[in-house]
Amino acid sequence: MAASTTQYLRTSMSNTTGPLMITNHPYYPLDVEIASYLANEYSVPFLLGVFFSLCAGIVAFTRGWVRNFHPGLPGREKAAIWWFVICMSTLPPNFLDV
Repeated sequence: MAASTTQYLRTSMSNTTGPLMITNHPYYPLDVEIASYLANEYSVPFLLGVFFSLCAGIVAFTRGWVRNFHPGLPGREKAAIWWFVICMSTLPPNFLDV
């Protein structure tokens, strides 16, 4: 087992002495390799469209829920509920874990 580990280390060490693989990234300095950099697969307008569509869906669902269960609330209180729901839906899942 020690021989296979030594062989692996020799192989991996010999691979690092070769020319650096330059990745195409927008960060400076441009000639530095970023080990796990992956470019976006989707365009910014597509990502923004998905984000705002999800926000609109969440607000529409919340609006329907509030209209059914609390029909007498003033518009400002409904807007506060929508704002709270949008803000809480964008937090990471483990935010409230203690």
